[in-house]
Amino acid sequence: MQAKLLITLNNTLVSEHSLEGEVTSIGRKSDSDIHIDNPAVSGKHARVLYIGGEAFLEDLESTNGTFVNSERITKHLLKNGDLISIGQHQLKFEGAAEEEGDLDKTLVIKPYAPGMEGTAAFEAAALEKEKQQKEAEARAADVSDEERPALLQLLSGPNNGKKMALTKSITRLGKPGEQVAAIAKRPAGYFVMHLGGNTPQPIVNGANVGTQATELKHGDIIEVGKIRMKILIPS
Repeated sequence: MQAKLLITLNNTLVSEHSLEGEVTSIGRKSDSDIHIDNPAVSGKHARVLYIGGEAFLEDLESTNGTFVNSERITKHLLKNGDLISIGQHQLKFEGAAEEEGDLDKTLVIKPYAPGMEGTAAFEAAALEKEKQQKEAEARAADVSDEERPALLQLLSGPNNGKKMALTKSITRLGKPGEQVAAIAKRPAGYFVMHLGGNTPQPIVNGANVGTQATELKHGDIIEVGKIRMKILIPS
């Protein structure tokens, strides 16, 4: 099912918009992909980035804010059924049902802790990730250099030196329920983005990524909280 937004005003359906492009703009300006002509809506109010089957809603420093399920957001990973409030309008997000293992994987880290020390649950998750990584690397050995996935190599903590293959469209960086960043695999390359909220922005080669998706190059150093990692992209 194609992901879409259902726009309502006073509980009355106004329109439906399928998320067909990578970027869908929302605002009062007439050239917005989703045009909402209301004084409470900023000219360039928000946008949806649709990457690898996942939708990220981003507020564009609007005057009155963007809300998801009644909470003000800066950037938010949308889930099926989320209710977005922009001015007096509501936009209901309807996404495709997520199939296990089909869209993304999560690199579980503790972004506020030194190194990668954690609980027993974290250590178990790390072992599982190591197993998945070895399986991915074994699969990668059977394909050409052009088809090989990029690797993330950890540069801190007891797992220093370990690598994880980026085989999925989206790899989230963070702990469950508190993802900090995501790396998106696109036809043009690999891009890192901040997922917003109260979490710190990821850093690439010493600079904050800001609100835009940042393209990654081979050897770039990525920092999420206290964790440092290097991306290795096949030439």
